[in-house]
Amino acid sequence: MVQLRAKHLAEGDFVSLALDALALCREYRAKLLLNADPRTVTETGAHGVHLTSARLRAASERSLERGHWVSASVHNAQELAHAERIGVDFVVASPVLATTSHPGASTLGWQGLERLTEQANCPVYALGGMTNSRLHSAQQHGAQGIAAISAFWGSEVRG
Repeated sequence: MVQLRAKHLAEGDFVSLALDALALCREYRAKLLLNADPRTVTETGAHGVHLTSARLRAASERSLERGHWVSASVHNAQELAHAERIGVDFVVASPVLATTSHPGASTLGWQGLERLTEQANCPVYALGGMTNSRLHSAQQHGAQGIAAISAFWGSEVRG
């Protein structure tokens, strides 16, 4: 599963990039989630949407019909509960560990991740400082798996 996150792009440029990314994802049998307005998913034919914590807080119901993936970023138990109330398919809990993309951000730590996963009724993926070598630790603390940018794509990919 791939999430396209390009907050710096204008809407038209984002749609164009999403269509290119979707073609690649289809070629490699990957699902594409857009970190964008849910309407962009419908417009492009992407597989789903990832809600930032701000979009999550603004949502009063699931943003797409079943058949499309809906995921959300959560940083605490209140956001997790809200995500589950609106019917997300999974959440990404962050930041678990310190990360260069959010320097100085307060982290959950492994114990904080475990507290969230114990409360969760949906799959939880760990984000923030994750690498392939930390997958086992994330799973030991209740995560389904990990999400990452730098660990998979290199530090030059940001956005």
